[in-house]
Amino acid sequence: MASLLFPFRVETLLTIGVMTVLYTFLMVPIQAGTRSPLILSPRFVMGMIFIMLLVQGYFWHFLFQVLRTAAYNEPDLPMTADWDPEGILYDLLIAVQCTLVSFVPLIVYVAIQLSTELLANPFVTLMVAIIGVLNLPFLLLTAVTHLPELIGTMVVVSPALPWLVITLFILAVAYLPMALLAGVLHQTVRAAMPWHVIPAIWRVHWAYLATLLLVIGVAGAGAFLQVLARYVPIAGAFLTWFIVFAGHTAVMHRLGAMYYANRSELDWFPDSPRVM
Repeated sequence: MASLLFPFRVETLLTIGVMTVLYTFLMVPIQAGTRSPLILSPRFVMGMIFIMLLVQGYFWHFLFQVLRTAAYNEPDLPMTADWDPEGILYDLLIAVQCTLVSFVPLIVYVAIQLSTELLANPFVTLMVAIIGVLNLPFLLLTAVTHLPELIGTMVVVSPALPWLVITLFILAVAYLPMALLAGVLHQTVRAAMPWHVIPAIWRVHWAYLATLLLVIGVAGAGAFLQVLARYVPIAGAFLTWFIVFAGHTAVMHRLGAMYYANRSELDWFPDSPRVM
């Protein structure tokens, strides 16, 4: 309950509100004008990628500050108002690396299924791969609001074995929260490797299951609001992004609180001082 209420504290709500406004005014014109020559121009695309990296980098920095605050049971909210380019870049890299580690099996499977098309256009494949890796955390944010379309895409990619690609996606989503928790607290992506993450999940499996239920709730609310947003374009998109950002904030607070409550079972830092 503390994690569910955390996004609605005044300082947290202010950050979530700003992020919601930014993403609404970024994404609504893009979705409304996907066939426009301006939207498809290289300069516009590169500019949008830079802006989205900047915005999502700030948001992931905020999320990880929430996680650190809860992990050490600090009463104060994270000080994200100060502009910290080094911290923002570092946290964005951690988010990209941990997401990539979590989704490697799914990415490899999809690449094998589409190998003919990918090899036929190597330059386009390389550019899409670079942009995709840099925007993995953003794609994860949008994935929770596009679950029906995502499942349909999975079936198209693997018509013979749709259950396999869906299973790989579910396993990746189940793996990612603990990978982020380990990567952020240890300040290295090496902590997000399976031989560290899987034993940690097993040690606190019931507490981690409660965290995953919160993730499912956020995804369900985002998917439901995405359907409603089609009938109320701007207000619906605003509400959808608000739920996405508030839900991710609650999940990060829950991850940190889970670590604090189960830190003796995890035993990650038996002798070392905490690192903020």
